[in-house]
Amino acid sequence: MNAIPKQIEAIIFDMAGTLVDFGSLAPVHALQQIFSRHGVYISVEEARRPMGSEKRQHIARILKYESVQSRWRSVYGKPSTLDDVARLYADYEPIQIESIKQHLQAIDGTFPVLRELNQRGIKLGLNTGYSREMASPILQYLNDADVKAGSSVCGDEVPMGRPAPHMVLKNMIDLGVQRVQSCIKVDDAISGIEEGRNAGMWTIGVAISGNATGLSEKEWSNLSTQKQQQLRQAAQKTLQQSGAHYVIDSVKDLLPCMEEIEQRIACAGQPC
Repeated sequence: MNAIPKQIEAIIFDMAGTLVDFGSLAPVHALQQIFSRHGVYISVEEARRPMGSEKRQHIARILKYESVQSRWRSVYGKPSTLDDVARLYADYEPIQIESIKQHLQAIDGTFPVLRELNQRGIKLGLNTGYSREMASPILQYLNDADVKAGSSVCGDEVPMGRPAPHMVLKNMIDLGVQRVQSCIKVDDAISGIEEGRNAGMWTIGVAISGNATGLSEKEWSNLSTQKQQQLRQAAQKTLQQSGAHYVIDSVKDLLPCMEEIEQRIACAGQPC
């Protein structure tokens, strides 16, 4: 039997809520706007529940909620169809791109951590539920900051989106990684953690900067310490229940966590 590698080969990051867009606000605002344009209100919680999904699938999942279907039927007099999903998505894409641009700011720690990983020779992959066109502003923003990611995969470029492992496995292939046990998936959404687990990778959930808490950086900073701790514990529990091996507040806290995983690998540890 081949020896288990003694270091991490690659780390694959989600984008919104993990590296940029504190609170993962861009998709929520865009989804609420497009449903409103079609006469149907959706709540923040309804918009967030399928977060991490490929966006056409995200819209379809929202429409499956009985609460949303009830509102849809009251407006249109009949249940939604696949044609309605297609119509919503076609109108949604340009709105989402504009929303992404409006929320295009790196989460604290993103650039120092990614550059440190580059210097250590760890391969970087990116994936997202966004389409390639939606993701383009983020990818350009990271490239302009001299972040060198060897692979980027979008939700519409694989047969199945999250929680299926297709995106992270394509990242692995693109990066030339030999073992899934030497990879880490970092994500703020339940579907992204499940994606990493379904691929057999180590997984690190991001509790504060993304979907699990869902607040802007200003909203988070304005909370009392007690309220922050309550929300942190709730987000940690949610991500742990989805299968995260570790949970951190934000990408700023990644390196010590990664080093602990490396120590476990050195002792023949594997994701389980």
